[in-house]
Amino acid sequence: MTKKGEISINIQSNSWLVSDVASVEIRDSQLRLVEREGSTRKFTLPKGLYEVSAVLEDGHRYKQLVIVQAGKKVNVDLIPSKVEHIQEGPLVEPEPEMPKYKRPRFTQAMNEIDNQGQQLLDTESPQLLEVKGASLLRESQFLWVFGTEQKPEAVPTAEIGYGGHKYCISLPISPEHVFPENSCVVKIDKTRTGPKINAWIAKERTEANALQNMLASGYPIDAANVASSAMELLESKYSDPTGAALGALILFKVGKLGDRVDWLRNLAHSFDWLPDGKVLYAKQLFNDEAHREEAIQLGIEASFQRMLYTECYSILLDFLRRWPEDDIISHYDKARWDAIEQLASRSTDLDWESICLTEVF
Repeated sequence: MTKKGEISINIQSNSWLVSDVASVEIRDSQLRLVEREGSTRKFTLPKGLYEVSAVLEDGHRYKQLVIVQAGKKVNVDLIPSKVEHIQEGPLVEPEPEMPKYKRPRFTQAMNEIDNQGQQLLDTESPQLLEVKGASLLRESQFLWVFGTEQKPEAVPTAEIGYGGHKYCISLPISPEHVFPENSCVVKIDKTRTGPKINAWIAKERTEANALQNMLASGYPIDAANVASSAMELLESKYSDPTGAALGALILFKVGKLGDRVDWLRNLAHSFDWLPDGKVLYAKQLFNDEAHREEAIQLGIEASFQRMLYTECYSILLDFLRRWPEDDIISHYDKARWDAIEQLASRSTDLDWESICLTEVF
């Protein structure tokens, strides 16, 4: 049975007619229309990412992106700009001239992808050269599904040869689950600048998949709002550490990680194979002079491990380079520069636009 949750919509308007009968549209993560109602304001839907919208009295279409969680209710307020109201939680904005929301890059269920990946019309077929820390579960010409049921010793990777290059990409799998929740998809797409390889969290990990798709769409503020609302689930790091690390990264990027130092400590120490947690924890520890030595130790240690997310790699390199001259760094100076050299030597091979760390040779 599909797990479902509830969306309750409140339209705040000076016009009773708009409040009571304005047509509400709900679209799923692939922008398919799933509900359109003029009077109903409560909807029971399968868990997942949805866009809720309505045209209000000022003629603008107002939207919210929400995550429906199984067995839970999410409240949505749609407010026209001329109503004086400061809303807590997700931002509601009138639709701009150019659509702000871009279609998510990968939200297909695992059982729907067998015939995908054939859209690249190219005479050359990519070759899967090597997989570390994971198993190949399915494949087509330009798409691979990886998973694992064993705790990895390092961030799993896949190496693919295509177009005269080798791509080594980190895999956001979740060993705490079984298939399909434990899996990820690596997909090659054709772009104006050439082939693009990406790794996507399985759609069945609803919250983590939604966060990655929203971040990939180029709107981290939206992603941060959803991360805040989904943090209760993401804090269940023992069931999805890679998703939890992504949520923490997004919150860090927009300054909303706050005082979750204990949560980061558990992520950093309970999942030694996932250095992204160490990086974010070290950044938080730096704010407390009493813990700066532990911060530099974690940063140096993480620099010699494979990172999952590209942004964490960038954060760590900047963190080590900008460490101030103090008594602590004088003791760790050689180790710090060794770590910087280790990171910098690989940085020229990175695809900085990929969410999951990808080296191109």
